[in-house]
This record gives sequence, structure tokens and C-alpha cells, in this order.
Amino acid sequence: MFIQIPFANMALQYARTGEVKTSKVYGDLLRYGFSIYVVSILFAFLITLGSMLFLLLGLILLILFQSVVVTAVVDDKTGWQGVKQSFAFGKAHFFKLLGWMLLFVLGDFIVSFILSFIAIATTNLTLIANLALAISTALTLSLFVFAVTYQYLDWIQDEPVNDPAEDVGQPVLSNF
Repeated sequence: MFIQIPFANMALQYARTGEVKTSKVYGDLLRYGFSIYVVSILFAFLITLGSMLFLLLGLILLILFQSVVVTAVVDDKTGWQGVKQSFAFGKAHFFKLLGWMLLFVLGDFIVSFILSFIAIATTNLTLIANLALAISTALTLSLFVFAVTYQYLDWIQDEPVNDPAEDVGQPVLSNF
């Protein structure tokens, strides 16, 4: 959960202002980092225990509480308030969040498989294959956090200034 803080912050900044300031990203990482870290230890234990008891229970807990970081960054709710807000969001959008999770897990699996196959076939070095896997997983995780953050903003009816769906097809260097 800790690594999701910068991505959720970048998505929020882009949605509200259209730009991303790294100072705000670092500030929120320092501001929410410790509380998110403590909550993530608790949830990791609960999700692992739930998965050991019954696999679906762990998956359900993961979906219900995956947006704790987003509630902290967007609504400034940490601790018990953030957990309750995350549970309410997870309950309201359970199947959408399950779909997002399955989509990104499948995408990550396919991209990781292709990149590791290419890395091993061309270099035969485990280091390069592991680096390719780490980069692909980081990119997939960031896209997943962006999607969940925009879903959360839609749920709280926060009208974004910039919608990434409208940005598709726009030239990046439109000022030139």
C-alpha cells in the first residue's frame, strides 16, 4: 500500500489541476506514509489469514480495503475513518474493482511473460529478466492505482478538471 501513495497523489493532482507537482507527491508521501504503512501491515496479516482460511475471503478483504491509500490522499482520512471509507467504496463498487483487479493482473501476467521471455532469449541474464519484470509490474501498478483513484473520484462526485479518457488521442506536444 505504501508504494501507491505517489501514484494516487499524481492521479488526484492531474484530475483536479491538470498538472503534477513533485513537491506535493513527496509531501503526501511523508504525511501519510507512516499511517498507511501501519494499516498495510494489519491488512496484509488479515488478507493472508483470510486467504489461508478460505481463498475467497482473502480476495474479498483485498478488494474491500484496497482503496485505503486513495481515501487518505483524496479525503485526508487516515486510521479508522479511512478504513471505513475504503470499506464503503469497496462495497459500493465491488464488482468494478474486482474487474479492474483481474484486468490488471491478467495484463501484468501477459506483459511480464513477454518481457521475461524476450530478456532471457536475448541476454540469458537473470538480472535483466528481473529488471524487466520489476519495470513492467511498476507500470501496471501505477495504471491500476490511477484507475482506482478516478473510480473513487467519480464515487465521491468530485468532478475532475482533466479526464484521462478525453486525453487519449490528444497530441502531447500541442504547444509546438
